[in-house]
Amino acid sequence: MSYCIMRLEKRKANNITGMQIHNDRSTENHSNKDINKELTHLNYDLIECESYKKKINEELEKRYTVNKSLRKDANLCVEVIFTSDKEFFDKLSSEQESLYFEKSLEFLQEFAGEENVISATVHKDENTPHLHAVFMPLTRDGRLNYKDFINTKYDLINLQDKYHEKMIEFFQELERGKSSTLTARKYLS
Repeated sequence: MSYCIMRLEKRKANNITGMQIHNDRSTENHSNKDINKELTHLNYDLIECESYKKKINEELEKRYTVNKSLRKDANLCVEVIFTSDKEFFDKLSSEQESLYFEKSLEFLQEFAGEENVISATVHKDENTPHLHAVFMPLTRDGRLNYKDFINTKYDLINLQDKYHEKMIEFFQELERGKSSTLTARKYLS
């Protein structure tokens, strides 16, 4: 039994550089011991971004319309990880695996707005392939507001439901994981 997995994590200014270093594999010393450096050359970008900070600042300069400066603790972006379990990916051809990540990115672009998605990188150098995608919670009217995208846990549950609906169009064997409201499980980082 395999599940389609989507996890979101808000990022403030002080988290962005470290996130990009991890996603781009721009250091030799990884804190994640699951990274196999001999496979890093298999990683690839669906949306390339030279500098998350620079891209975020450019987008804010162009599209942020609020007449006051951003809070120091503002959520500038959200990192979304899309994956499933290793057994699921082991059964897929490389074309099917690519389709999984392309459809996951497409889902994110539909949800957050294509203009808000600034990066998407597939990692194949860890135990299970996965996609790291980064989007800015910038509303159409120029506000930076995560709560306009996801305000309650029910919004997140609904988003997970919609992601599952999209993915089973292409991968019928995937199941929707049980909601933490039903299982009472807590996410551990």
